[in-house]
Amino acid sequence: MPDWDDPVISKDQHFSKRPLLQWTIVLGIVCLIYGINLFFPRYLWVQDEARYGEVVREMVRNGNYLVPMLDGEFYPDKPPLYFWLLVGQSRLTGMNAFSFRLVTFFTMLALGAAFFVFCKRLIGASRAIWAELILMTTMLFIVGGNIIRMDMLMALFVILSLYFFLRAVDEGKPSKSLWGHVFAILAMGVKGPLGIAFPLLGAIAYALARDKWQGLKRLKILQGLSMALVVVCAWAGYLYFFGHRAYLEDVFLRQLLGRSVKSWSHAEPFYFYALVMLPLLMPWLPFLYKGFKGASKEVKTIALCWFLPGFLLISIISGKLFIYLIPIFPAAALLIASGVPAPW
Repeated sequence: MPDWDDPVISKDQHFSKRPLLQWTIVLGIVCLIYGINLFFPRYLWVQDEARYGEVVREMVRNGNYLVPMLDGEFYPDKPPLYFWLLVGQSRLTGMNAFSFRLVTFFTMLALGAAFFVFCKRLIGASRAIWAELILMTTMLFIVGGNIIRMDMLMALFVILSLYFFLRAVDEGKPSKSLWGHVFAILAMGVKGPLGIAFPLLGAIAYALARDKWQGLKRLKILQGLSMALVVVCAWAGYLYFFGHRAYLEDVFLRQLLGRSVKSWSHAEPFYFYALVMLPLLMPWLPFLYKGFKGASKEVKTIALCWFLPGFLLISIISGKLFIYLIPIFPAAALLIASGVPAPW
């Protein structure tokens, strides 16, 4: 929670009473940085874009929306939720590259709004906009937010999940944690177990740091994991019943277990992310230390609990891509904005 005796936040009171102006600026930042991409017509030239486009085309052609297919074969790499969004958008604006890129743009708008709400509660409206500008102009987000990939959608759900988890702990209202679990399950539906792991590990670390066992109880972890288990069992049971056992084996054994322990794709050493995150945080990397030094204890705790558990997890996993940093990168923007004054 923000310290309203802080003179920096106190000066923000007048601006905080103008929500329309706040939202105009927040959404304007996203539109300016990512909307311009829509005005440059192009084909699906990134490898993953072409792959996702073909998966969606076959999904619509075959009428099979639960088992993604690629070139007539199972595509067990990703869950179907993101593909459903592409299918839905294509029904409105046609199945083409522009339609798919619209999904990315709308995702960025929603992510920008969610991150602003997350930060506003902690550091006030003006600095929340500053955090928004920092995040949206990092090299990682410029690259990831202008191509057709599901990582931004997962990051959106991770931010929303953490928002409710943190409120459950801070406000002593365990019921809010159920919304945290709902958004974590949606994140899982986008990109598998990491969708749950990112927000839940961060929330557990924060709850223990804030109120130890009492904070942990407010997260309702058993209830949330039970909800996730029901969803997974319902999906797997349906596929097994309708003869897709081979697909399930591929998902659980080859994809989840295989890529975690000994990946045949994108295998990198443990320190891979420690190296690549430095250029990906540009042009704001030089301000990271000053941000950490100047941030309040509460913001430091939240940022570190958000970033470190997820960072360690993806560092341990054998298969690595720089894009996997997206769901934990907002923590760095929050830290910098909290400790480094905005230009205005």
